[in-house]
Amino acid sequence: MNCPVCNTPELNEDTANCPQCHSDLEVFHLIVRASEQRQKSKKIISALGIFAAVTAIGWASSGIFSGKSNNSTPPELCPEVTAQNSVRSTPADSELISMLTEENETLKSENVSLSAKVNSVKVKPSVKTSVAATTSTESGTIIHTVKKGETLGSISKKYFHTGSKSKQIAADNGLSPKQHLTKGMKLKIQK
Repeated sequence: MNCPVCNTPELNEDTANCPQCHSDLEVFHLIVRASEQRQKSKKIISALGIFAAVTAIGWASSGIFSGKSNNSTPPELCPEVTAQNSVRSTPADSELISMLTEENETLKSENVSLSAKVNSVKVKPSVKTSVAATTSTESGTIIHTVKKGETLGSISKKYFHTGSKSKQIAADNGLSPKQHLTKGMKLKIQK
């Protein structure tokens, strides 16, 4: 490479500065490498394009010269040939349509039935069980074990998505609405 500033000839690629003008050559080395990479990429892309074109032409010509016409019967509608070369005919199109229609109706009714079952199942909130805190449900009443730092308001938000039910929780458990809760205390939550 020549120095692009003072044109000093034949500098090595690992030369950081020009010995003549002391110009920083690292940027110029990067530009040269990038240009070489771009040229290699163009060659590879061109080769891939030629390969793709030759492959496409090969596929097209094999279809044209194989003797098959575009209006031949598709393979799925042709009779099946068994290993003994005997021909077994397939059901007529009207029979296939009839069979598929019946199957479709059966699947629709099963779908309706399963959807009704899914909708009838009540989704229960996920329950975390541990030694410190457990939650259980019994006929619309939830027994909540108080965890460290919980308040009547935070428990109300957990079960009712609002803090306004904290007075109800306190009353249901014989507590004052401002009472401090202790870890491990069990509270009844009426849903």
